[in-house]
Amino acid sequence: MVLDSAVPAPLPDASAPAADASNAAPDAEPSPEPSPVVDDTITRMEQRLKDEPEDVQGWRMLGWAYFQNARYKDAARALRKATALDPDHAESFSFLGEALVMASRREGQMPRGARIAFDKALAIDPKNARARYFKALSLDLAGQHRRALRAWFAQLSETAPDAPYASDIRSVIRSVGKRHHIEVEKRLAIADAQARLPKVDKDKTKEKGKAKDAERRKGALPGPAHAELKTASGAQTGGVDSGTRAAMERGMVDGLEARLARNPGNVDGWILLIRSRVQQDRRDDAAKALAKGLAAFKTQPANAQKLRDAAARLGIAAD
Repeated sequence: MVLDSAVPAPLPDASAPAADASNAAPDAEPSPEPSPVVDDTITRMEQRLKDEPEDVQGWRMLGWAYFQNARYKDAARALRKATALDPDHAESFSFLGEALVMASRREGQMPRGARIAFDKALAIDPKNARARYFKALSLDLAGQHRRALRAWFAQLSETAPDAPYASDIRSVIRSVGKRHHIEVEKRLAIADAQARLPKVDKDKTKEKGKAKDAERRKGALPGPAHAELKTASGAQTGGVDSGTRAAMERGMVDGLEARLARNPGNVDGWILLIRSRVQQDRRDDAAKALAKGLAAFKTQPANAQKLRDAAARLGIAAD
């Protein structure tokens, strides 16, 4: 799903009944305790927003930081601020919806607030990938399995075959079809064959135009692009298995890096990126991020020193 510059993580299996514990995915491994760097960064972001409460980008980034640290209710509160300040930004609404799903403890239900957020995202951008996926999921949760499948097939038909999440949509379709005895393999074969057909030039031109238009509308830090549900059809606890969480985090961190490339003047963003690369055991990339961040603050010694100090506490030294 094209969500700013994030690479979507695997989508959940949308077929397992929420009440059936034997089908539930294992609980996510406990998140590590936030490091002092993270606490300090979030605290600074919170303080800055007290001084500049109209900074919509700041609220989006704070929501992303909360989400990354499994503070889903706080993420939802921050993203509500962002949507109030910029009610025409589809991605903020769809990310808000996902944060509300993650914060929910309801078994087998899509939270009403999340549904409203996804509806608003789709009203702004009918092609918003995250919102489309969740809308189909809500149909499956409501027992409308065939409608959910039609929605996922429609989304698959507009997804590049080599997109990192295409196989996950296929898996969801297969799981729902199998559980509810609905034939899907023939339709999947047709969809796959159509996806391999060459596109005519006008389609390419149209897609490029859409991409440019979307790029103009973007500005939020990208959030994860998959439904963080403990079981496929149950938004029951928001827990995810460790593999899904890792994939989600990779997508968010890559998205943060891309955003900083476009807007490098955010010292807290660079600190978050360095910390995230260290957590991923990608220390070389953390060092590269430090170098890029320092280059962005050549004329801002205070920010450059703040970045060096934060990186040093993480064991990353400037060359």
